[in-house]
Amino acid sequence: FTALQVGDHGVILAASDGGSTAAIGILCAVEGPEDVADIAKLAGVEPLVIMDSSAWQVIPAENLVAAYSATPDSRLMAVAATAKDAEAMFEALETGTDGVVLRTEDPAETRRLAAYLKKRGMMAGLRGGDDGDDY
Repeated sequence: FTALQVGDHGVILAASDGGSTAAIGILCAVEGPEDVADIAKLAGVEPLVIMDSSAWQVIPAENLVAAYSATPDSRLMAVAATAKDAEAMFEALETGTDGVVLRTEDPAETRRLAAYLKKRGMMAGLRGGDDGDDY
C-alpha cells in the first residue's frame, strides 16, 4: 500500500520509505473537450494521469483510453464516485482505464466494486476485508 496525496497544481505525490514524497503523476479535471485534448497530450509524457470527469465521464474515458493505449509509458486512471461509475471506466472501449480512484465514504460502494473486480479476475493476489480473505 502506498499513500498518495495531491499537491499543488494536481501533482500526485507518493510517500517514500524515508518520509519524503516524490511526484509520480498528475490529477487532471475534465470539464470539456479542450481538457480531453490537453490530457491526451500527456500520454507518453506523464507516467500516471488520473482524470477527474465527475460530470462528464464516458466520452472522455473512451477518448483518453484510445490515446493512452498507444503508449506503454503512461497509465490512465479515473476518479469515480460509485462502483457503477468505476465499472464504466474499466469497460471504456473494452480495454478500460488502468485503474480507478473510488471517491466515496460509503463502504457498500467499496464492496460492490470489490465484487465486480473479483468477478472480472482483477483482484488476484490482493488481500482485504475484515475476515482476511484473499480476493
